[in-house]
Amino acid sequence: MSVFYKADSAQIADLYVKYANAHEYDTESGSYFPAFRLVYREARRAAYETVAKIDSLTMHRKREQIGESIKERLQEALDTGAEALIASCPCCEVQLRVTADKTGRDLPVIDLGHIAAQGLGIDLPDPTAYALEQWATFEAMIWLLKPQAMADLMVELFPQMVDAMPLGMGNLMRTVGHMGSGGKALLRAMKPLFPPLFALLMPRMMPQVMPAMLEAVEKRVPMPDSMKEQMPDLMPEAMGRLMPKMLPAVVPLIGDPLIAYLCNSSGRGS
Repeated sequence: MSVFYKADSAQIADLYVKYANAHEYDTESGSYFPAFRLVYREARRAAYETVAKIDSLTMHRKREQIGESIKERLQEALDTGAEALIASCPCCEVQLRVTADKTGRDLPVIDLGHIAAQGLGIDLPDPTAYALEQWATFEAMIWLLKPQAMADLMVELFPQMVDAMPLGMGNLMRTVGHMGSGGKALLRAMKPLFPPLFALLMPRMMPQVMPAMLEAVEKRVPMPDSMKEQMPDLMPEAMGRLMPKMLPAVVPLIGDPLIAYLCNSSGRGS
């Protein structure tokens, strides 16, 4: 038996909230099936319940009746309105809350631990506000890892980055930038070398750049004091792992801004 169903594209976000954790993505075809697991489960249940009530000897003559009965039972199951969603994953909880808010659904998302505490008679405050506060930090960090956002961060750090270049290379590049149109043309000719150059130099530059990078990140990412205290230990290791993977996408975005900076900067730290 095959069961076909369709979902209005305008309702995808709403379906994501209503039928949380029941979706399926087919990597082979690149197709997204909202609420697939729910439909599969309910369709199987509807088929079993319908077929169980029909004499097997006459079943072959009642295909249309069986099909209509399964369709009605399945639709009833899917139309059952949920009063709330319960989730145990903090990230999932926040995403569901954000989606419910964006789609205008009055559908509370409740932490499983909160429900368990209530069942035990323990009165706990609603964790929604705290979860959203923590999510704001996570979301800002994710945004910062986009190539353009990281490029904007590095542009702000050009003074420290150029100062940190080893073997006097930063001062040499500034000198070339101050040579007028000829220097600018020379820097433009060097642009193809920027990706391998940064890949080679960044590990040696990062220790000197790190204090300024920490300040720049704090301006972009809201974080509790406890996280700020840990950032000097966390950030160097995180950047050490991320930069080799991100530089190929980021360096092409900072080439022209770097040339403009070198042609207009007045000296160290500027």
